[in-house]
Amino acid sequence: MLKSQYPEKRVYSFNLFCHENTVLNNKIQILLIIEGEYNLIELFIPLFLICREVPPQRQAIFKLSIDSTQPALNIDILFPEFSNQKEEIGKEISNQNNIVVEGKRTSIALQPFFGESNTSVSLFISTKTNRYRIQSDNTDFVFVIFSVLIERIQKNQPEARLHCPVPLHLCLTEIAKYIEAEEESANLEKQASILATQIRQVETVFLSRLKASQNENIMENYERMPVESLVEYSHKELMKTLDQLNSISQSHLNTKKRKSLGSLLNLMNSTLKLNGIQLPFDGRILEGSDMTLSEQLSQLLNSQTEINKKLNSAEIGRLLTNFCERNEGNLGGIVEEEDEEEEMEEENEINKEEEKKKELNEALIKSEEFMEFVELQSGSLQQDGKLDDL
Repeated sequence: MLKSQYPEKRVYSFNLFCHENTVLNNKIQILLIIEGEYNLIELFIPLFLICREVPPQRQAIFKLSIDSTQPALNIDILFPEFSNQKEEIGKEISNQNNIVVEGKRTSIALQPFFGESNTSVSLFISTKTNRYRIQSDNTDFVFVIFSVLIERIQKNQPEARLHCPVPLHLCLTEIAKYIEAEEESANLEKQASILATQIRQVETVFLSRLKASQNENIMENYERMPVESLVEYSHKELMKTLDQLNSISQSHLNTKKRKSLGSLLNLMNSTLKLNGIQLPFDGRILEGSDMTLSEQLSQLLNSQTEINKKLNSAEIGRLLTNFCERNEGNLGGIVEEEDEEEEMEEENEINKEEEKKKELNEALIKSEEFMEFVELQSGSLQQDGKLDDL
């Protein structure tokens, strides 16, 4: 149910249908047209409609920590919709995993409905260090838990200042894999188009020769033609190329991969926003566009000198890390316009610097050292020489 902001109170009801089994984003947008005015409304699906509570896991591949300046809240305050399930889930959780401090729950794990076992996300709370730790063996559902956790902490503790290391290395690695798959798919499409054109041309030559030899034995003339071998070769190469194209589409560019990457992009956007950096895109960049991810990112992150240049995955990674460095602590990243001469000098300096820079790995290392990023896959929670006591 939704109430409008008009003077007369209006109530609208919506029926929501999930066209996919697993929901990896609890945020939806609805466009309302009321009396000729457009209203874009953002809604959040309740957690208990898209996930269930499961036993928390102490060991996980991906870990993300959130530090707060205020005392850490317990699970019953952060997730009251699951507090009634405490007794039921307690039967499944061993004493080792079920952490209770002074009668307060400090751990919970949520798994999306119809999701695989490795998609469950565990949350642990340290009352000593005021730290929240999110961990999972899969990053698909991490964004939902992260965004809900941040929203509820800020709601209960408006004065709290939160800090979270950005998993930039993991995000850039997955972006690079997706862009490389797009590039390989585009190259295979071009190759398939060339082979298809070649087959049509060879068939045209083959038919013209058959028509020109009407007075001879057609079958004997057919056997003597070298064109047959070229037709057979071109056909085999075309089928091979199409099989490779289909394999890439099924393994690297399918719907599941796009959803997984979209969730990771949402997580990167949220963690950067928490650190005062407004990224100009999120997971929606993968939806509803005929442009490739590389083309869209190059337009959003490129300098004017490279706006028409086709960028590869390493260059996209460099631009993204440079964007984060330039906008550290700034909201919006607004850049004032400069005179043409100053722009040309700046462009020349940028080009010289770019020639000296190495590819993606060095950009990642530089960015991590500059912004104190951590590698999400390492599972390290070390900060200021001390390990989290969780």
